[in-house]
Amino acid sequence: MVKIYKFFAYFIFFMIMLYAFFPKANLYYQAQKDLTSYKIKIINKTLHENIFSLNLQHVTISYEGVQTAKIAKMHILLLGVVNNIDVDGVILSGVVKNFLPQKIYRISLHYSILHPLEVRAVLKGGFGDAKCFYEIKKHTFVMRLHPSMIMKAHYKSSLRELKKLKNGVYLYETSL
Repeated sequence: MVKIYKFFAYFIFFMIMLYAFFPKANLYYQAQKDLTSYKIKIINKTLHENIFSLNLQHVTISYEGVQTAKIAKMHILLLGVVNNIDVDGVILSGVVKNFLPQKIYRISLHYSILHPLEVRAVLKGGFGDAKCFYEIKKHTFVMRLHPSMIMKAHYKSSLRELKKLKNGVYLYETSL
């Protein structure tokens, strides 16, 4: 019985060390390379690799050569079992200012093996608070928006595109 415990202890230790010394920056560069096939380009000024995470600062995202967003900070934690991406300080392109506020204060993406067919996101910005769910198997996207006063006052046309629920929450559903 002691040999079995030792085996599992060594195995867990080996897996933790394997992940800790895995070059996480290479995953970022591979993702950057793969996104170019979708005409998405990610440019960052600072890349810092920690033991279990990757931090990016001053990131610029462009689509088909047009700058679409600037990101102040991005923290990526990929453990396989639980994966999180936290993004702070997003400023969207001026193109969207007619549809919604340009500033997104925080985006948190979460994927876990407890819910393997779902990616969850929580957004806080000038538009209010939003909770999003993407179901991988069904290819459906659902967003529940609690609009801010700014959104209600200045972006009524955008809110009309969403379904209003009884409790003041707006719902958006689509299949991708």
